[in-house]
Amino acid sequence: MPGRIEKTGTNFKINDSEYFISLKSGEEIKVVLRSILKMISLDIDIVSEEINSSLLTLEGLEPHTAYYLYQDSYKNEISFISDEKGSYN
Repeated sequence: MPGRIEKTGTNFKINDSEYFISLKSGEEIKVVLRSILKMISLDIDIVSEEINSSLLTLEGLEPHTAYYLYQDSYKNEISFISDEKGSYN
C-alpha cells in the first residue's frame, strides 16, 4: 500500500507517497507509519519490556509550520511548530 510502512527498527522512511516522511527512534520499536493526504498516522509498540521511553524524531515536515498531534484521541490535542529543517522531536 503506498504511503505505508510496517516494520521493527530505529529508522523508518516513506518514499512512495506525495508526502515523504521519516521517523527516527533512539530505541528499537515496532511501527506502522502512514503518510496520507495532509495527515500522518503513527502506531508504536515496544520491542523490549526493559525500555519504557525513546526519543522520536519526525522529519519531512514543512519548516516553521504549525502542526497538531493527537495522542490516543482527538481530545488530546497538542500543537507544535516544526523546526527550520522540518523536524519535530
